[in-house]
Formats: sequence, structure tokens, C-alpha cells
Amino acid sequence: ATVEKEKKGKQSTSPFSGKRKKRKEDRTSTAPARKSVSVVTSAEEGEEEEEGKEQERRTSAPIEEPMPEELRRRKGSDEVKFVKTNVPRGAPDDLFRQGLGFERAGNRRKALEYYEAACDRDYAVACYQEAKLSGDKQLYTVSRSLFSKECAEGKAYACTNYGTMLAKGEGGAKDAVKARDVLDRACEKKQTVACLYLAGMWEKGEGGVIPDEIMAARYYKRVCELNMKEGCRRYADLLASGSAGETDGEKAAKYYYWRACSLGDKTSCQKQSSRDEKREEKK
Repeated sequence: ATVEKEKKGKQSTSPFSGKRKKRKEDRTSTAPARKSVSVVTSAEEGEEEEEGKEQERRTSAPIEEPMPEELRRRKGSDEVKFVKTNVPRGAPDDLFRQGLGFERAGNRRKALEYYEAACDRDYAVACYQEAKLSGDKQLYTVSRSLFSKECAEGKAYACTNYGTMLAKGEGGAKDAVKARDVLDRACEKKQTVACLYLAGMWEKGEGGVIPDEIMAARYYKRVCELNMKEGCRRYADLLASGSAGETDGEKAAKYYYWRACSLGDKTSCQKQSSRDEKREEKK
């Protein structure tokens, strides 16, 4: 819509003219400071207390990654945006779950609509899932930045996702050393995926460490104690091979194979059954 200029000597008949004039005066005189969207926090100049808090945060949490250009452009734009009537609405987590449902049902187009709506509200998991489904590499960078921010805030699930992205080199440079540190934080908060990934890193010697099956066994055992079948099976494998550092690994292996079996791991059921059969044959 266009705004016509008021004729000289006559008062405008538009009911919105007064409001426009007031908004213009407010912008020029008492314009509020824009909210910062940078994921890299810093203390304000002259505030020593804030600087101390920032230093403490940096030593106790992983350093957040700089906001990617795509996210900065999307969040910092001053352009007028028209509301789209067909955009899904609702809470970001609900939008993500509905998108996941559409993806599982094979409706790619609807899934992307819901993921995009949730991602526009900085729901990191939705951004990542949208990146996987669409192949948009910029969205990997966006999701990695959002995960790093949430991880620094102490959210364990975000540290798991951020750590795995660092380890794989998704959305940015690969950094196995930093990945191991981030995943360790998540594992301490009982994130099974993080513990499982760490076990594999120790077993393969990734992230600045030499291969250490005893350390790997400790992480696999922790995963098993959190009732993840793969952790029980891998721990049993190391016990059976004598690589876990346990004195009676053979006997312990039987217990953990059957525990993995009870959690639904068919491979473990077959392995232990085969081991029992061989033991009977020897008798």
C-alpha cells in the first residue's frame, strides 16, 4: 500500500497517519537497541563482573562457534517480511515432531515445511533434519552453530549432537579433539549416544588419543548400564577377547551377552548360544 502525501493546508484523513508519525518520532528519538543474536557472548566494556562470568564460562564450557552468515542474514534482516498464510504454526517441538511424522510417512514436501517452520524459530534439531532431507549444506552450518550455543548453556542433548557433528565434520571443519571433549561432557550427563561414540573413539584411537580398549570397555559398560543393547554387546565382545582388562572376562562376557540379548540384540543371542554350544562340545 502506498502512503499519499498530505495536501498543503489540509489535514490527512488517514486514520493511520498519526500512528505512523508517532512511530517515526519514536524511532528517531528513543530507538530501542536491537537484540543481539550472536552466539558468541562477551562482556560489556567496563563491567568487570560480567568479564569474570565470561571467563568462567569459557573455561567450563566449550567455546561457541561463530554464527554462520546464513543465520546472521536470516536473523538480522531489517526487511519487512509478509506473513505467509500457509506456514505451519505451533510450538517448535510440536512442529518438529509433525515433520518427523510426515518424513516417516514418505511425505517429503510436508516434512520440509514443518522442519523449516521449526528451524525458523531456532529449533536446532529441526534445522539438522531439514539439512539431511534437503541436502542444504548451509543448514548443517546453522544447526551446528545452534547446537554449540545450547551446549555452552549446559544442554546435554545439544552437546551430543554438536560433538558428533564435530567428529564427522558436518557443518564445518572436523575437530576430533574438541569432539571428544564435548562428547565427554554429554556422557557425564548420561547421554548414551555420546558415551557410545566416545567408546568407539577410544577403541579406534581418535580425538588425540592412542587406541585403548580398556578405556573403550569402560565407556561401553557405561552405555550398557544405561540399557543400550549395543553397549552391552560391544562390552561383552571385549570381555570375551580378554581386552577389557577384567580378570574373569569370560564369565562376565556371558552375563553381558545375555543382557544385550534381553534388550533385543539378536546378534548377542546368537553369539552366546554359539559359545554355550562349543562349551558343551568340549565336555
